[in-house]
Amino acid sequence: MNREYADVTRPFCVYQARLTEDLGEQLWSHTDRLRAPLEEALDEGTRNGEFRQMDVHVEAVNIYWLAMGWMQSMVLRREVPTQAQAEAVVDFALRAVQSDGSD
Repeated sequence: MNREYADVTRPFCVYQARLTEDLGEQLWSHTDRLRAPLEEALDEGTRNGEFRQMDVHVEAVNIYWLAMGWMQSMVLRREVPTQAQAEAVVDFALRAVQSDGSD
């Protein structure tokens, strides 16, 4: 763990914790609802062989937080991402789940 990075990210973690306290289940049900289409797409891709065998729920959670972290950084910096930047995040996530043909 890098202490400097931990100090920099602490305010974001604290704010997320405060949101969780204030919103409770409402916050988590919201994330579940946002993640559901991704989970369905991963399940379909796994069944048709496009994606490797995986726990689709676990991978949907991982991809969700990757995307949300990236998006949140753009919002906080007041930066509008380019199409190429967004596609790079999508391509990264796809490479993580794609089948190598051996599954």
